Amino acid sequence: MVYFKQEARADLQDIFEALLNWETENKQRIMTYETVIKYHNDILDTCESLDTVTYNRKATYSQHKKHGEYIHQYKRNSRTSWYIIYNKLGQHVYIEKIINNYKTL
Repeated sequence: MVYFKQEARADLQDIFEALLNWETENKQRIMTYETVIKYHNDILDTCESLDTVTYNRKATYSQHKKHGEYIHQYKRNSRTSWYIIYNKLGQHVYIEKIINNYKTL
């Protein structure tokens, strides 16, 4: 079973809103509403499948370690990866934080 901590839920909401409001310099939307929903759901589906993975990768970046013991990298495209930071207790996965590679130092 996968559980989302409050911060991770807020991260998902922030990701959705940022993608929805992403604009070019001349104020044109980058993504359609349907594309944003698909993108958001792809991240959500990845999170919800973490209780079925056979290998749990340890977090290595100090910024990630402060949120959780394990990390799953969801590579969206050649430039963008999302890091899903989580802890485990038995068969349960507790997602603590979701951050992209642009914000990982």
